[in-house]
Amino acid sequence: MTKETGFINNAMLVSLTISRWYNTITDQEITNIVATNNKAKNFAIRVNKQLLAKRGAVVKVQAALTALRSYHNTMTLPWGKGIGIIKSSKYTEYSGKIRQLISEVNIAVQELITEFPDLKLDAKNNLLGDLYKESDYPEIVNLKDKFNIKIDVVPIPKKGDWRVDLVEEELEKLDEALEKKELERSAAAMKNLWERIYKPVKHMVDVLGKDNPKIYNTLISNISNLTEILPDLNMTDDPKLNELGTEIQEKLCDSSITELRKSDFRKKELHESAESLRQKIKKEGNIDDDAIAMMNNYAGSIPDQDKVINEFGKPVTGQRKLKLGDKNK
Repeated sequence: MTKETGFINNAMLVSLTISRWYNTITDQEITNIVATNNKAKNFAIRVNKQLLAKRGAVVKVQAALTALRSYHNTMTLPWGKGIGIIKSSKYTEYSGKIRQLISEVNIAVQELITEFPDLKLDAKNNLLGDLYKESDYPEIVNLKDKFNIKIDVVPIPKKGDWRVDLVEEELEKLDEALEKKELERSAAAMKNLWERIYKPVKHMVDVLGKDNPKIYNTLISNISNLTEILPDLNMTDDPKLNELGTEIQEKLCDSSITELRKSDFRKKELHESAESLRQKIKKEGNIDDDAIAMMNNYAGSIPDQDKVINEFGKPVTGQRKLKLGDKNK
């Protein structure tokens, strides 16, 4: 086992799966009418309807699900499709926070169920008018079942632990393939971490490089929050990353937003520091700006569905599933 993959003995895999009722639907009947009236092909257009006004419990459910997804994505590094890796020393903290966030989703969903009749009436009378269709909505008794959250926790497969009856030569091939895959995933996870550091620093450079920029609190807090958890995400304990986190915290997170908004000198000073660090991260992390921009453009093109659409302790040897309403502690 190499240095790059040795950390897997002290890490575990987690996946978060969210299913939910969406507050939008494609109205095929209206789509066909619009296509016919405009001499267009009906497969070339789509008429989507917002079923409920974005207020009250509708907003709360979305916010709670977004917070859950964002926390999971923040505290893990990618390890394959839909799977994240975490240090086992952080699992207790992670699972406690996840249970809290799932509880908040439960509460918001229950509020949605309570408000559902009134929200539907408002959609019929104000939001949709003649486009309202009762058949677009689930029965209220089935609404809770439309929401489901599942956390799967599994150990990382280990070399030599195949538990199958194969000749030694085949087992060696399996071990080689597993080690190769581990190296690829480890490299991809650490690459993701370098990019995660790079993005908010580059954003600071871009913002402070403008004339009369709009400066929000998150300009600094996003960087500060990331540097605080950087050692927990640094799976290979790369000393360069830990040193970089300290340097970023000292050079970019020591200003107050009020001071930054008022002082052109401080803006210029911080911009220069951020640009210097941006170049350093780009070089040491082998960052490709074009690739990042392409990924950001792709992410921005995905419909706002699971945006709902952005804390770890002892190893778990089996699967652990938490569902909406799960009272297990």
